Amino acid sequence: MIDLTRFKRMILRAASISITVIGLTHLQACAMGQYPSSAESEVKFHFGLMDFTPDNQMLIFEYVLPNGAEKVGFYFLGSKERFPVDLPSNRYWSEPAVSPDGRYLALTSACVVSCLKEDMGAQIALIDLSNSEPNFKLMTTGPGYKSGPVFTNNGKHIVYAFGPDNGRSHRGLARVNFDGEEEVLQRFDDWGIVRAVRHAFFDSHGNYYAAIYSADSAIRKPLKKYRSAISFPVLYKFRRGDYKVLDVVEFAKETFISSPSISKDDEIVFLGFSEEGADRFRTDIYASKDNVVRKILPMNARNSFMKSSRDGSVMAIISAEDFYSQKDIYIYRPSSGLEKTGISDEIIADLQP
Repeated sequence: MIDLTRFKRMILRAASISITVIGLTHLQACAMGQYPSSAESEVKFHFGLMDFTPDNQMLIFEYVLPNGAEKVGFYFLGSKERFPVDLPSNRYWSEPAVSPDGRYLALTSACVVSCLKEDMGAQIALIDLSNSEPNFKLMTTGPGYKSGPVFTNNGKHIVYAFGPDNGRSHRGLARVNFDGEEEVLQRFDDWGIVRAVRHAFFDSHGNYYAAIYSADSAIRKPLKKYRSAISFPVLYKFRRGDYKVLDVVEFAKETFISSPSISKDDEIVFLGFSEEGADRFRTDIYASKDNVVRKILPMNARNSFMKSSRDGSVMAIISAEDFYSQKDIYIYRPSSGLEKTGISDEIIADLQP
């Protein structure tokens, strides 16, 4: 597990600010000054994938700035403090995934400028959160687009999707160990055009699940009134060991899923999309186990992503109060309901030395 006090000290050291009450206040004040709040400017950004540490004390989230830069931040659920991850600004960072023991963070990392040939496209990177100084190691090399990292249950491998340089499609699944040894697990050569593999996770038996977005009409589920049919994935279950397709998970014929994640007792939690008028749709939160679907949380908002902790005690939901408003991250606990984090109002930009 992560020593949170040491972890905060690690982040603050990178900004040359001590972990004192005054220093922490100064950190937040400086950060706010560098990035105007969404309430006071027209600057827009959006959030991406998220993950919880195993102890549910910290949420790690991806956000994209108006200039296209992809960053990663930390949100401490107890203190409600927010910190940026001090990572090189000449790379983009996205799709955080925490190891089962909470020590490592896997990310998708893309070189922005002055890229070497072996670093073209996007790579899988690894951060050791227990180190006293923030650093990263690229686990994959070579041209191509690797993304969607997720740790195996024993924490010894990172499974990811790979594709051509442009990143618009994936051609298969692979894994890499801590020595950087890569192995292809499954190819999608006969699947048509697989646009993306995201929201991957393992169940308690070691079976791998992946939400696959496809341009092939044979495996996608288009909405009747929307052109963005490609935005709605199909959840595939791959068998433990050989990564052959074991099942295509269907929740409800009239519900279109988004951002599924695994929760307690292998219950799958997901956003369910349903049409609501000519120009909008509503999203509720569902859970499914043994082909039984139940609604967890009715929402009167447009939600784009969600992530459940493995024990089901907390969820993070990227939501907007109405269809067109600025999104924020909400924390949901069955015991206390929804809580707005305010990250969208106080997003922390990278600190300058």
